[in-house]
Amino acid sequence: MMKFKLTLGIPLLAACLGLAACKGPVPVDVVQDGGEVYFVLEAPEEISSIRVLPRAPAGGPALLWETRHNMTTPLKDRKYPRLKQVRYGAKLAEFPVVTGPLELARDVEYVVTIELGDKFAQETFLIAGDGKLVMPSPAFQRQRGRVYSVVAGKDGSREFVRK
Repeated sequence: MMKFKLTLGIPLLAACLGLAACKGPVPVDVVQDGGEVYFVLEAPEEISSIRVLPRAPAGGPALLWETRHNMTTPLKDRKYPRLKQVRYGAKLAEFPVVTGPLELARDVEYVVTIELGDKFAQETFLIAGDGKLVMPSPAFQRQRGRVYSVVAGKDGSREFVRK
């Protein structure tokens, strides 16, 4: 009887751990092109909200940019954009509630949080004194040393491609 419970329990535990691994954090890279800041996911995802805050607000604004649904809108009526990248301050037609964007100051750490349904992406970044964007300690090891190139579309859009 005990042997049966163990052989059944181990696959169940593995299945639960596998499901738990599907939920939770996903990487987001913060990149800069021509003074504009972009948030780049590894793959297109359905986005339910985006929020940028200073990491340690010191008397300044607590929220620099947020775009999301009105919480009173029924879930079945909400539309979620499926995107791989988003420009800071972009207006997304699917989200009626927008706060900001306020200008990002230099030498201030910011946190971007992107809600993706049952997952989320969160990263800390700052714009250094020389104007370059820095991710001081990426959330995932695989994000370290990533380099992107910019591909310009005919309509003036930009797409970031990882090298």
